[in-house]
Amino acid sequence: MKPQPLNMLWSLSLCPLMGVVLLAQMVNAATVNVALKGVATQSSLYGYGHAQNAIDGNRESNYPLGSCTHTEWETNPWWRVDLLDMYRVTAVTITNRGDCCPERLDGAEIRIGNSLENNGINNPRCVVISNIPAGQTNTFQCNEMEGRYVVVLIPGQDKVLTLCELEVYGTPADSTTTTTTNSTTTSTPTTPSPSTLTLISNTLLPSTSTPPPPSTSVTFLRRKVMVVREKLCWSDALFYCRDHYWDLVSVRNETEQRELEKLVKDSNLITPLTSRQLFSACRYILGDTWYWMTGDRMNYNHWVNGVPPRKDISNPCGALTNGANGGNFFWVERLCDDHYNFLCYSGPEAGVNRVDFYSSRRP
Repeated sequence: MKPQPLNMLWSLSLCPLMGVVLLAQMVNAATVNVALKGVATQSSLYGYGHAQNAIDGNRESNYPLGSCTHTEWETNPWWRVDLLDMYRVTAVTITNRGDCCPERLDGAEIRIGNSLENNGINNPRCVVISNIPAGQTNTFQCNEMEGRYVVVLIPGQDKVLTLCELEVYGTPADSTTTTTTNSTTTSTPTTPSPSTLTLISNTLLPSTSTPPPPSTSVTFLRRKVMVVREKLCWSDALFYCRDHYWDLVSVRNETEQRELEKLVKDSNLITPLTSRQLFSACRYILGDTWYWMTGDRMNYNHWVNGVPPRKDISNPCGALTNGANGGNFFWVERLCDDHYNFLCYSGPEAGVNRVDFYSSRRP
């Protein structure tokens, strides 16, 4: 799969949040690979070795078959998965490359924590990997280390990092809410009121921050939609919208599509936007079905080829092209760790509680 240029992010949740079972319904959460619902990123990209390949549920170790990651040769290459919630990690399982060069993973470190300082490398270390034979899968015990981010780092110069699968096993750390400030982690009881709850990947988390002013906005169908000129990856854009406003935008019909097109055109006249803008479209990581993270039904279609991109030829996150140079504002699939401007909306109809809204629309 070759990456294509993206425009704006919206609420088509094509990301690896798909197919997540409510944690409360799991019979034995410690036996569930929670990385499958995460969002992966890495220090650089070589060829088609995208970060998301390590959490696609496929232990295929032959790199040319397209299920392994690959960074450039560089100093201290790293790979990271955002689990989208905090877990007490009992074990991390890694499948090494099998068609060549398994020694490249020797000396890799697994780090787990809640900080993104230094790309998450400053988090506590679980283990140093001495050796994983070619094509083999090894499991490393992490003794319930708590964290939202799992990072694999290879220290040193002229290194390359390849993972053919990384699995994370643990239980939700849902008895506390963890806040990280300047790499110092503190925990407080999770007792938010219903009015301050935000739904994130079928889990309600508290939202306490003050919204920043939007760059540009328009109101349609009783919702205020805004362009945010921050450049974020898909998952960060999703959380940004849910923390500061309401959610990434979804497009339910032709009217909303045309209103968004006008909003993007007007925004480009002020200051040029990125080539795409993220929205809430997302694809199930192991399937061909696309859906909106907002819970809206995807009855309307404006995909670039008229049909939703299939799993074997697409990335799992969605965006809206910005219509520059006579473009048609099509929906396109993008890499989840590409950074673009994005579209948020401020909320549903007046008087509708966030919790009631999502519980009534959950697919």
